[in-house]
Amino acid sequence: MKILFASANYGGRIVGGAQLSIQLVAEQLIAEGHEVGVLFVDPNGAAYEVAENGVHLFRVHPNNIHWHLDSRKTKLRRAAWHIIDRFGGAMRNDCRSVIEKFRPDVLHSNVLGGLSTAVWLAARDRGVPIVHTVHDYYLICANSGMRSSRGNCDRQCRACRVISSKNRLESRYVDAVVYVSKHMQRAHEAAGLFREGVVVEEIIGSFRRASPPRRPERSGTLRIGFLGRVAPDKGVDRLIREINRVNSVSATLVVGGLGDPDYIRRLQSLASPGRAEFLGRVSPDEFFDSIDVLVVPSLWNEPAARVVYEAGLSSVPVVVSKRGGLPQLVSDGLRGWLYEPDVEGDLASTIDELANDWDHALLKADRWKQIEHEFSPEFITAKTLAVYQRVIAEVGTPT
Repeated sequence: MKILFASANYGGRIVGGAQLSIQLVAEQLIAEGHEVGVLFVDPNGAAYEVAENGVHLFRVHPNNIHWHLDSRKTKLRRAAWHIIDRFGGAMRNDCRSVIEKFRPDVLHSNVLGGLSTAVWLAARDRGVPIVHTVHDYYLICANSGMRSSRGNCDRQCRACRVISSKNRLESRYVDAVVYVSKHMQRAHEAAGLFREGVVVEEIIGSFRRASPPRRPERSGTLRIGFLGRVAPDKGVDRLIREINRVNSVSATLVVGGLGDPDYIRRLQSLASPGRAEFLGRVSPDEFFDSIDVLVVPSLWNEPAARVVYEAGLSSVPVVVSKRGGLPQLVSDGLRGWLYEPDVEGDLASTIDELANDWDHALLKADRWKQIEHEFSPEFITAKTLAVYQRVIAEVGTPT
């Protein structure tokens, strides 16, 4: 089978969990004898090349006023970019050219911000079946986050409903939709995305450590880790305040990840002396092997934070906020702890609880081993292939 993945970010610019999941599945598909290409947006590099892992790479130029990963953006330029991205259809011809060159049996779209639904139209132009994985809120929200300055959005606002009207209309061309969590399925169905009778599947993501996990011995100090984008909507400032409240054990925070320097300096000033360490970019495996517990303190409704199952499968106890798809990842508390981020002291109490019953903490962490195979590239690839085969059987292959 010939599969063409489409995602705004890929290649040397894998900037999120979605892109990493694509890479792992693509490599597994190649290992099983399939031919795989990835179409992505990048203003630099060759238009076509074959990567060392055997994936055919197709770069298309960002047909917009700036590249979506360019950090030098004013508010006016951002607004103009969104209008062009969502209504311009500028990428359609470039995407169609890639499809004509690669001639895939199925198109599997993923992160669309910067690529747009033009890739669906290009596939439809050539009769290629379309599978789409919903990793974010791009199709239903102008900022792809379902969050404003007032907090999380329970439903689409009027402005986003207008802005996403073209997405809603064109989503009827999708033959199968894959959600990364039940939360994302509910949000998109409530917004009227995708046609009635579309094939629906839930596939979270794949993960395999490069080396077996090494659980550190508990010392006198509980090492609490945060790994990811260091930003206000990730709740890192509230995490620091809660750790400052922990009094039953000695606790320190270890932060891995990048963020705005001014925000990081503010976080450093919030932490009690000697209770926070900021590492910057780190190796996830090495990071998990160096901490006692991971906290995901997100304030926004995370679709399905990859860091949760990466930590769980690394034998690290996990604490998550009751936001978005996070509770589902820890099986509503069976494989981790839940807390309410808007309740002051709730996280501190949770940390005190697990620190004072460490055997129970390790028991919850060990429950991840029972489902480890469900995150393997082989298992995820088999589920993904089943979706492709069902769609091809119902729709047919391009002539």
